[in-house]
Amino acid sequence: MRISTDNKINGWAKVFVKLGWELERASRHVRLISPDRRTKLTVPGSPSDSRAAQNWRSQVRRLTGIDPACA
Repeated sequence: MRISTDNKINGWAKVFVKLGWELERASRHVRLISPDRRTKLTVPGSPSDSRAAQNWRSQVRRLTGIDPACA
């Protein structure tokens, strides 16, 4: 399943799905919802910024305390 066109973001999002997070599809984005349903992360579907992967990784670390690159 393709979550994002960016390979890094796609791989990191798949890690969250394996950890039990749920996917919720919207028109342009996918939302990852934590198992306890308290945290929601928006995954950019087709990021145009070259720093999109780093920015999303930083946002995830701030909100969850999980580094997707190390999970």
